[in-house]
Amino acid sequence: MSLNVSANPRPTTVEWSVDEKVIKEGQTSDRYEALLIKEVEAGIWEASLRIKGVEEEDLTKKINLKLANQYGTADFIMSLSSSSAGSGIY
Repeated sequence: MSLNVSANPRPTTVEWSVDEKVIKEGQTSDRYEALLIKEVEAGIWEASLRIKGVEEEDLTKKINLKLANQYGTADFIMSLSSSSAGSGIY
């Protein structure tokens, strides 16, 4: 799963958590890998969490992303869906 965020400068803290287990940028834990964020255009960063072998239990897990730089912190709460047509993010 990936999320694009606007930040200037680059976030210095990138932490995913899956059911309260923290996975920092560039680290792997069990089936979860927090990829290094990448700049997709000026000031827009893509944060990605790779889940190896998505299982039905993953659909019930609480997934958080925390990003921070010297100007502030942003927290995002996400979940996976098994529907074929996504409902979008609001």
